[in-house]
Amino acid sequence: MNIFGKILLSLRKDGKIIKMNDAFEKVLRDNLLELGKSATGDLITSIDSSLELREENAHFNLEANKYLIYIDSGRKPGKYPNFDALSKWLTLKGISQDALFPIANKIKNKGIKATNVISNTILDIEKSEGIKILEQALATELEKTLAEQINLK
Repeated sequence: MNIFGKILLSLRKDGKIIKMNDAFEKVLRDNLLELGKSATGDLITSIDSSLELREENAHFNLEANKYLIYIDSGRKPGKYPNFDALSKWLTLKGISQDALFPIANKIKNKGIKATNVISNTILDIEKSEGIKILEQALATELEKTLAEQINLK
């Protein structure tokens, strides 16, 4: 197993992977709330992440309601949005249903601007505790590996 695999196993054993997942989820939720993307709360509560070690590779998985894609990447013009979902959103926001077709037409004609909330969350995590946890684990594992190498000689 390579050093990265050893680090991940060490982090998993120490429970730090769970802390990193929790940190990512919290920052993503906070960023969505800051953007005002919590009308129903469904998206916020749907967020779940995991980090899996497969062979010598790590795979980060993010699960959330499908429309996180549209919030993150935006939506190209050309198609009408889901009218039922838009109607529900209007009701939650206290906006008259008379606005349904004008808003749907605007989305069809102009699309929806991307927020890049996922990449911004990753940048926020890199500036915070998540990267510190990895750096500490890397330093610890490097020390162990070097000590093993020196003892082998």
